[in-house]
Amino acid sequence: MRSGPVTTFLGGGHAVRMSVIDQVGLFPAPFFYAHEETDFARRALDAGWSIDYRADIVLQHPRTDPARHAAYYRMTARNRVWLAKRHLPAPLLPVYLASWIAYTLLRRPPMDGLEAWWGGCRARRSGRCGGARCAAWRGWADRRSSDNRPGARSAAVPARRP
Repeated sequence: MRSGPVTTFLGGGHAVRMSVIDQVGLFPAPFFYAHEETDFARRALDAGWSIDYRADIVLQHPRTDPARHAAYYRMTARNRVWLAKRHLPAPLLPVYLASWIAYTLLRRPPMDGLEAWWGGCRARRSGRCGGARCAAWRGWADRRSSDNRPGARSAAVPARRP
């Protein structure tokens, strides 16, 4: 893996400058579990920060099954919908959600997980996803041009764009 710019990170191992938090705010509390770091990353990118993957930093985190949490499927679905509503231009919402639904169904979750997942999708109408807004098309063009390697999800250090 090479170090370089990415568009998101997983919350299991990262470092964030306090000035980024001061500018864009904390992780979204209503999300509680799943995709909160992606929301934070998108807000940081929109504010002009960059996210860098550092291949020279090694972080240890035990491999665990995320489905071990009873709320995993429900919260993942709900927060994915909230994330899309908060950050995607409106015309991209149906395309993004349809592709995500197809991907989830192809992974064949267990029946009780699938029921919880659909419940999370339906929960998008209730509760606050906090500050719902549509992203600018320019921001999405910038993100599509970034290199978003899978390994980038191990560690991220936001830094100002040059």
